[in-house]
Amino acid sequence: MPADDNTDEGSQSGHQLAQLMALLTTQLGTIQAGQSEQAQRFAEMEARQAQEREATQAHIKALQETIASLQATPATTPQSPTLPTFPAVTITPPSPPGQTKKKMTLPDPPRFDGNRKKYRNWRLEMEGKLRTDGCLLGSPADQFTYIYSRLGDTPQSMAAAFYESGGPGSTRNPTGFLQYLTTTYEDPNAAQHALNNLDSIAQGKTESFAAFYPRFEKQLADAGGATWHAVVQINYLRKALNDEMKDLLVPMLHLPKDYPGFVQELHNLGANVDARKATQRRAVRRPPFPPQARNASPDQKAIRHQDYNRTTTPPYDLMDWEPTKISRMIQQDNPRLAGKRAKWIDEKEKERRRKEGRCFRCGRTGCAVAECPLLPARPPSLARANHSQMKKSRPVIKALVEDIEDEGGASYDQSETDDEELKE
Repeated sequence: MPADDNTDEGSQSGHQLAQLMALLTTQLGTIQAGQSEQAQRFAEMEARQAQEREATQAHIKALQETIASLQATPATTPQSPTLPTFPAVTITPPSPPGQTKKKMTLPDPPRFDGNRKKYRNWRLEMEGKLRTDGCLLGSPADQFTYIYSRLGDTPQSMAAAFYESGGPGSTRNPTGFLQYLTTTYEDPNAAQHALNNLDSIAQGKTESFAAFYPRFEKQLADAGGATWHAVVQINYLRKALNDEMKDLLVPMLHLPKDYPGFVQELHNLGANVDARKATQRRAVRRPPFPPQARNASPDQKAIRHQDYNRTTTPPYDLMDWEPTKISRMIQQDNPRLAGKRAKWIDEKEKERRRKEGRCFRCGRTGCAVAECPLLPARPPSLARANHSQMKKSRPVIKALVEDIEDEGGASYDQSETDDEELKE
């Protein structure tokens, strides 16, 4: 029994091996058939391409023969067709990239007139021009000449010797030319001056922050403050603010620590302050005076003015206006009135001045008898007596100034008149 089992197993293994070999043979035959078919297809393709090449060459050869026969035929033969003529076309090879002509990107800087305050801006414009359009201006020697051409008469006269020599070593270097002009015209202590100005700059009492900040930023940049720490920049700016802005910053505890954020916060705060002031100005603005009839009497006009002033003037307007504008006008007018005599007034006018709070002597609002520059008024009878006495006297050349006692002997007690006016 074991021998039979071994025989069966050997026969099964041989059968499986035979099947595997048959399968591999079949696959190999399929592959070989595909390869041969592909090779045949390639051969046919090459033959077709060769035929096409031969046909094309034959066609080209026929065309060449036709052209040659047409060129050999005389032009006077009427049967021969004439070929159309075309204008000659000249093909210009493209220029190298470095020689391509372009338009200038930046305009020419203005001619420098020798003003030292303008030199820094001119130098920055010239450096930008050479950096952007230097390749279009030409070689460094051409740029050297271009710098000289952008100088005014006075700077050209000053730099003529340097230009003729071409600079150190006659290199005609544009950078060396700008350094020479910088040494001549730019202030070497500009940063120190700007730092001193930065210590003393201050926002005006009524100046808005939007108007003040550009002035501060210029001084900060001139002093080299663009590279300073944000704490230093903020400290200088806070010190330069006016009292109103400083008071508004006191309750703001969480301000930005960076300089741009702090500036933006001040811009917002300054805009709010400007808006509040504009609202206050509009609130105290008086409306236009109403029209009145042409045939109105003076009393009616005066009543209309009084009603208008009473209804349109806010209660705090006169309080704000009197100690500033009126007092200033009174003080400015006092030197003109010094030494002159007041005009005599009747009791009715005195009563009116008493009610309106005006000066008894000059009649102005905001003035008092104790401070009035006018001399006390004289009664009309005393003035007529002095006038008649002056007619009887002989002519004189020298002007006389009226004293306490008149020329005609008529006495006048000034102290009594002053006491009377003060009592009233």
